[in-house]
Amino acid sequence: MSENTNPTPFEPGVFQGTPEAADSKNVPAPRLIRTMRSDEADAIKRQNETTVSIAMAEEKKRSQKINPAEKGAPATTDDVVPPAPKRIGRIVILGVIIVIIIALISAYIFIVPKLKNVSLPTLSLPTFGKPSETITASSTPLVLLIAPSIIPAQSERRFDISKESVSTVLSVITTERQKELSLNSIKNFYFTEDSESDSLGISINRFLRFVGITAPETITRSLEKPFMVGLLGEQEGNTTPFIIMKFSDSEVALAAILEWESAIPHIFDVIFGSTVNTGLVATTKFYDMVINGKDARYSDVTPTITIAYAFANPTTLVIAESKSALETLLPLAVKK
Repeated sequence: MSENTNPTPFEPGVFQGTPEAADSKNVPAPRLIRTMRSDEADAIKRQNETTVSIAMAEEKKRSQKINPAEKGAPATTDDVVPPAPKRIGRIVILGVIIVIIIALISAYIFIVPKLKNVSLPTLSLPTFGKPSETITASSTPLVLLIAPSIIPAQSERRFDISKESVSTVLSVITTERQKELSLNSIKNFYFTEDSESDSLGISINRFLRFVGITAPETITRSLEKPFMVGLLGEQEGNTTPFIIMKFSDSEVALAAILEWESAIPHIFDVIFGSTVNTGLVATTKFYDMVINGKDARYSDVTPTITIAYAFANPTTLVIAESKSALETLLPLAVKK
């Protein structure tokens, strides 16, 4: 049998290869280069979509997110829009209105009935008059506080010895003595030496020099600044003058006043106008007595005038123009 020299015929569609083919040299087949434009073109070709259909699909998707219930579109968790929070402002306003209504009802029930029994004061508006009328000051005098005194006083009369003469001052005191005072009422005479409203009172030594009374040196050295010249209202409308002095040393004070007691009637005559016969002053005698448990001395200088004095405490001397006035004044000056 002879060898067939004719080649086997090619089958249709089958690649037989050649020496120059890639398989013979183990070289990979060339690959196609892909681009975004080619991918988009392939997608459009595969899905048979156009640019217009893509835009319509996106619009439909957005509308389904806003209202997924429309056209039977299923709602998802991401598509549902959360409900808006409730407004608390309306609730607060409503609560405030309810509280006000309750308060008004309570006031009407509990407070209004009580107000019916309250009488309101009548108000009167001042009349200022026409512009051409002259406005005058009120005629009500300004009431000053009572000046400090050794014992409490219910009334007073002030003197500025830098502006008033001694004769004017003593004349006013004598006139005041003629006026009636209520029982046990005390009137104080207060002396200053300048026009300042808050000026302090003068000392007893300055007062004695002002009225022209001379005192022994043992008296002037031991006298302290505070003193009181005043009037006391007694029975039957009588007004009795008195003087209160304070000493720095009790032993010196007792010895000094015993030496000076004969001049006491003259002092009352000068200050209060007691009309004591100065010629009889040298012969005036004082006698011992006890008033309110205190050692006292007195002298009947005239048939109607009795001078009596005693120490309310070791350093406070009270001199009065009657025994009854001294008895009233001593308890008031004990702690002074």
